[in-house]
Amino acid sequence: MRTVADRIDDFRARDATPVSVLPEPVEGAEDWQERYDLPYPLLADSDAAVSDAYDQPVRFGSACSVGSATSSAGCPRW
Repeated sequence: MRTVADRIDDFRARDATPVSVLPEPVEGAEDWQERYDLPYPLLADSDAAVSDAYDQPVRFGSACSVGSATSSAGCPRW
């Protein structure tokens, strides 16, 4: 996600807006947006309907359940 954010001007030059779809509830997507201050929208896909529709597996489950490398809120410390 940071790579996309770093290239936001390339997207804007093409009159395009990137989006990221997270396997999270709305609150999780809002937390990510606030925490990482991304210049594009994050969409919540808590039931994985979008990832299923595009045959994109949810590899690690919830993005905020990574395990010991997480913050007290349960989200990765990237």
